[in-house]
Order: sequence, then C-alpha cells, then structure tokens
Amino acid sequence: MFGFGRGRRNKDFGHHRQRCDQPGHGKGCGCGRYGISRCINLDEAAVGQRYRVIANPDKKTMEMGIYRTGVITVHKNEEGNPNIVVGVGESRYIIPRDLAKKIVIK
Repeated sequence: MFGFGRGRRNKDFGHHRQRCDQPGHGKGCGCGRYGISRCINLDEAAVGQRYRVIANPDKKTMEMGIYRTGVITVHKNEEGNPNIVVGVGESRYIIPRDLAKKIVIK
C-alpha cells in the first residue's frame, strides 16, 4: 500500500546486499552493489590515501587497530619493497606484502 511490498523495495531502491565474488572479501563488502569493483587489497593501495578496512583475517594486525570498519592511511607502498607502511591514528605499522594481499579495503 505504501511501497513496502515484498521485492519492490529491494529492486527499486538497492537496499539489498550482494555477496562479493572476489577472494577474501566479506559478504557485506558492497562490491556487487554498484556493478563495479570498488574494493581492493591493501597491497594495491595508493600512497597518501585513506581507506576503510572491509575484511582482515589476521588477528595480530587486528590487535594493532587494523580492524573491520577502521580507517587506515597508506604512507609507503613501493613495488620492489617487501613491506607496506600504514598509519592507524597516530601510529605507524610495517605490514608484510603477503599479509597485505589478504586485507581488503575500500
């Protein structure tokens, strides 16, 4: 009667969440919502940009403050370097590149 019928709200207004098919992404990452891939892995991040963490499977980095919905800043990310330097608040951390490939950001 007032637009709250079954199915109509999900199709017209996009309130549904689609499961992302990219490896390592969580079910609520939102990649499929806009039809383009907006999530990337931390090893692909641009220097000087701020990102929101979508998924992090590593417990040690979660204790550092790199947890889901947290904001991080990439300070150093060079191709040949085996590590990435990120900032969480006022702290700076060095993360190995193989671990950074598992952390999903947007």
